[in-house]
Amino acid sequence: MQNLPTQFSPIWTTVAHVTSLPAPNPHLSRTPLERNTYQVRATLVVYKKESDEDYHLALADAKGNTMIAQIPSPHCAPSQKLAAIWRGLRAQLDNAFGGGGDTWTNVNAPVVLTGVLFFDRPHGQRNVAPNAVELHPLLGLKIEGRP
Repeated sequence: MQNLPTQFSPIWTTVAHVTSLPAPNPHLSRTPLERNTYQVRATLVVYKKESDEDYHLALADAKGNTMIAQIPSPHCAPSQKLAAIWRGLRAQLDNAFGGGGDTWTNVNAPVVLTGVLFFDRPHGQRNVAPNAVELHPLLGLKIEGRP
């Protein structure tokens, strides 16, 4: 996993904007964009726990742009504080939507996500953006219309 940014003041952006950013070349090199946290309003379409124990969240905006967000396994966290954040985000999703298993949980709910921008490589992910950009790791989640 990439290094986490040293400051966590998120930059508001949109799914359309981040999915239009040019992917780095070579694709897995890091860019300055990946040193910041971003906040995005989107529809959480579905989510599930993957074989690597990360939570994969498939996102979309009103115009059909899609991207992914990931909540890493708390076992991979570099600190207890980050592990607690990731456990809390997972519990929030599971409590709201009854998921958390290794099958897709349908959601279709508006959310605001805060996370670190990360350019992955395309490898058949559900709802992958054309540039394979993700919010990974997630650091915050608000399910709109819920406390």
